[in-house]
Amino acid sequence: MKTTRLLMSLLLVGASILGAMPSQAEVNIDIRLPGVSIDLFPAPPPPRYEVFPAPRHGRVWHPGYWRWNGRAHVWVGGVWVRERPGYVWIPERWEPRGNDWHFAPGRWDRHDGDWRAAQRQEHNRWSEWRRDDERRKDQWQREQQRREADRREERRRDEARRQEQRRDAQRQREEARRDDRHDRRDDRRDDRRDERKDDRSDRRDDRRDNERDKRH
Repeated sequence: MKTTRLLMSLLLVGASILGAMPSQAEVNIDIRLPGVSIDLFPAPPPPRYEVFPAPRHGRVWHPGYWRWNGRAHVWVGGVWVRERPGYVWIPERWEPRGNDWHFAPGRWDRHDGDWRAAQRQEHNRWSEWRRDDERRKDQWQREQQRREADRREERRRDEARRQEQRRDAQRQREEARRDDRHDRRDDRRDDRRDERKDDRSDRRDDRRDNERDKRH
């Protein structure tokens, strides 16, 4: 029953993350239960620099990591937590998998033997991974600059399309006004022509009537 409630809670979390994502963002995400592990694109930022504090007896350092909140990466700072005898803390980390980045959540792993030595070894492995991940800082910054340039170019194109649409609408209004002026001018010309025609017809009728009167 507890397992069922846990899975339902994780499904709701996944649904809320997907529902919160912006429709226009360049983001692909795949949540895998249980865990929760995440496959995400684009890449998270490189890890932030943290001053590793001095060891504390009975405590294990949980290093900071980037957490995906459904819209952006949010930095979660490192904290000391109470150690668990017989267990080793495996920190959270992002790992490249093809074109995506896979988020492995932190976890406690059971360890038979000297678990404190195993915890130190795990911390050393994490430190090596962190150094390797920091090497992609320049690449990540270039990628962010490229994305920002693409967004600026897209905004420029959108603005150019809107301006063209406004110009088209203005041209249509001007053509409509020009056509209306032409129609009114044609109507006045037709009216004047009809008036002249009626006037000539009236004068002709008047002359005819006068001649008939003279004859009588």
